[in-house]
Amino acid sequence: MRRRFSFHAAFRPCLCVKAVCILFMMTGYARGEIKMPAWLKEQATLTGQAGLYGELYSVNGTGARCPPSTARLSLTPTLTFSRYFSISAELLLSTEGSSARQNMNIMGLHPVWSWGRAHLGDFSDRFSQYTFNGVNVKGAALDLFPGKFRFTVGGGQTRRAVEGTVVNQSYEQRLFTGRVGYGNRQGTHVDLIVLKVRDDPNSITGEDPSDIPFVNPDTLENPLDTLWIEPPYNPYAVTPQENLVAGLSARIQMWKNHVTLDLEASGSAFTKDLNSERINLDSLDTSDFFRNLLDGVYTPRRSSAVDYALNSLLDMNFNPVKVSMGYRTIGPGYVSLGMPSTVNDRRELLFSSALRLGPPSDAVSVEPHER
Repeated sequence: MRRRFSFHAAFRPCLCVKAVCILFMMTGYARGEIKMPAWLKEQATLTGQAGLYGELYSVNGTGARCPPSTARLSLTPTLTFSRYFSISAELLLSTEGSSARQNMNIMGLHPVWSWGRAHLGDFSDRFSQYTFNGVNVKGAALDLFPGKFRFTVGGGQTRRAVEGTVVNQSYEQRLFTGRVGYGNRQGTHVDLIVLKVRDDPNSITGEDPSDIPFVNPDTLENPLDTLWIEPPYNPYAVTPQENLVAGLSARIQMWKNHVTLDLEASGSAFTKDLNSERINLDSLDTSDFFRNLLDGVYTPRRSSAVDYALNSLLDMNFNPVKVSMGYRTIGPGYVSLGMPSTVNDRRELLFSSALRLGPPSDAVSVEPHER
């Protein structure tokens, strides 16, 4: 039997095979404005949200699959001083974390003023679709936008070191990023973006994947074959990685914003294993400028790959007709560790159209897509 309790005393029973589970959950949220003294309220306003979640678990007849109890607390207060400065906090505390997984707790401060903002603690941002987009960082960042210029610099830890087996361990990973831009973020603008992510090979004391032989399963199909061992390397091993991404993101609006062109071009240099042999740049036909540029920024190795991603979208909105078309390609070797995940090795052609008839609430649209 499974039961759920909330402030509304809602129950949901269900049957379990060879087990009896009792689950107790409490969820509550509060939102509103906190009362303050009149003299302080004239200068500042405090608002926010709070959430509390609890769970109890027990089972008979089989081994436990969950902790006996779980609790989460979330707070998102915001303190606003007039319209020129505000500071918000983000707090999430959970009992579900452990040393065998990534840290689930979130603590961050985010002050905002008229010409800039900052992040202290946990934060996430989106510079463009294929560079820095959605990864949580435990560190700090400063974003300044005086006039039409924008300058951003930030960095911190994206993963902590977790000891484990060679296939599920995790190296400590740090991210550093910067952005220089000009223009209105919601209108015509151009941004230059640089991202550097690197694992610390010495952050864990796990086994070296090159010391673990991997048996090719194809050799076991024929008993007459001699058992063959591949060169000593485990292809499923977690290895320390390095990533350098440079990108350009731009938007151009024309004809009183009836035509909008979005462009993004990014290049990625990705090293799968920092323990692999370095490539001697002197043996390659490269210029001294290129070698000096890479020196101290990125080290090419035998496990390194270079690729690119392109994304373009043209929107034409002339009522009652709207037409959109675009082209997108992501190379098979393109990797950005500033994104939670990447579906690469793809190429798409996009087309959509809409025809508006009658008042704005009524429309007839046709949106074919070609890939």
